[in-house]
Amino acid sequence: MTFSCMIKDGNIGKSLVNLRNYDVVLFDLDGTIAETEAIGHLPAFNCAFSRHDMEWVWSGDQYKDLLKVAGGFERLKAHRAVLESSGKTKQYYNDAFLKQVHQTKNEIYARLIDTGIVQPRAGFFELIKKIWNLNRQWGVVTTTSQSNWDSLWKASIESRIDLHPKIIVCGEKVKNKKPDPEAYLLAADQLKIHPTKCLVIEDSDNGARAAHAAGMDFIGVKSHFFADDEFRHAKMIVPELSNIEFELSNLY
Repeated sequence: MTFSCMIKDGNIGKSLVNLRNYDVVLFDLDGTIAETEAIGHLPAFNCAFSRHDMEWVWSGDQYKDLLKVAGGFERLKAHRAVLESSGKTKQYYNDAFLKQVHQTKNEIYARLIDTGIVQPRAGFFELIKKIWNLNRQWGVVTTTSQSNWDSLWKASIESRIDLHPKIIVCGEKVKNKKPDPEAYLLAADQLKIHPTKCLVIEDSDNGARAAHAAGMDFIGVKSHFFADDEFRHAKMIVPELSNIEFELSNLY
């Protein structure tokens, strides 16, 4: 696989990606396909805390730090552990209670997404069409909940494109979430292809580590909460999906 800079009219500043050696492009969801975290997940968490009469309120900085932990329920437990270790909580919330909070959060998130407030990032639809035109497939590999993908798909994607993903792997399908490679390895297994035939697009170091550990090449795309992530081993790092241009060539 070779990457190069595209210097021709209308495409200056885009990075060219040759898909010749890949069968499928796998997109992460949150932060990659759409900037869901700040507009959707964070306010949904805080609303759920209020609904359950909890003392918690997460700021943007707190949430950025919590995003180092993959999975919403796992983030709730991580925050609980920090509060308990520091003696800053007056009430103990057990796992069963936190699961109820997480369910409430997902329901609130779905209603937010249904309003259309969150749209796919610039360049997403163009990439999907290009992948299809180059006779390749696309898929989604995320360790967020299936319901969160379903909400975004129905509200902001399905009506704008008729090219459905070949594979969808969500958090319920794996035991170990990113940065563990399980989700990506499962996708390759279900597609019946070698992991090296998959090209991944991720917005966080956790996701990038998962892709790399699975033996997949990846592109890092900057996002709201992960703008400072380093993306070690990335084949390319871009500010936006719209900075990526796909082609199919035997010339290099």
